[in-house]
Amino acid sequence: MKNIKDITISIFGVIGFISILSSYEKPIEPQQTFSTPESHVWSFHLANDGTRAYSINAITGELREVNKANYTVLSLAKRQQKRN
Repeated sequence: MKNIKDITISIFGVIGFISILSSYEKPIEPQQTFSTPESHVWSFHLANDGTRAYSINAITGELREVNKANYTVLSLAKRQQKRN
């Protein structure tokens, strides 16, 4: 009877020891990103007349015209027409 008891305790001891060893993990280090935040991508410029402003995305080149009520995304074709 004592032999069965010793075997059972040994089995549970081995299971406990393995579970303790497997619970230790190397902590995951946070991934560092070195990209420009969204707020630093856009630059804001005022027009000379003071009624309009333009915001320019430095990465994509998107140009937005901002007036008192809303903003309009200007396409390349609209920009070329305004220059002519």
